[in-house]
Amino acid sequence: MDRTLWYSIDYEKLQEIISNSISSDKDTLDTQSEPMDSPKKISPIPENSSEITSDMDNPSIHQQTPLEEDRGRIDDFHTKYEEIIDNCELYAINEKYRGAVAHAIKLLLLDVYSSNQIQIGGKSIPSEIVYRDLEGINYFIIQHGIQNFKEASRNFRINNPIAYLKACI
Repeated sequence: MDRTLWYSIDYEKLQEIISNSISSDKDTLDTQSEPMDSPKKISPIPENSSEITSDMDNPSIHQQTPLEEDRGRIDDFHTKYEEIIDNCELYAINEKYRGAVAHAIKLLLLDVYSSNQIQIGGKSIPSEIVYRDLEGINYFIIQHGIQNFKEASRNFRINNPIAYLKACI
């Protein structure tokens, strides 16, 4: 019986996570702690008028647009992911494992882009090391990881197959 679990990737959520991690790093550096009892400053309500103008600058409307460096970071993520997938020659891997391997690689790369330390198999590994390893990954390494996964799944029940496959890769 095939107990493989297939997952799909929510690319919008991925972009949000990457954007949030970048913006939270900036917020940490740019903000200063405020006392807890300090009153919150509320901006005044803008005046409304019936006058029609072509002025589109309204301070009460905030349009969120990704910063150029966020876009560059997301593009870099997708480029690196495609490069790794090409190196792994996923088309030659058993179709049964192809999607799971691609997903595990994407999660590993997302971990690298969003954290300084990555938890794999209960160990904390610096993301730079994982990144270098991902750059050198190929078909044979993937096949070895799949073989280890198959062997382990024969011996015991794997609760989180994708996480275990990440550790095997």
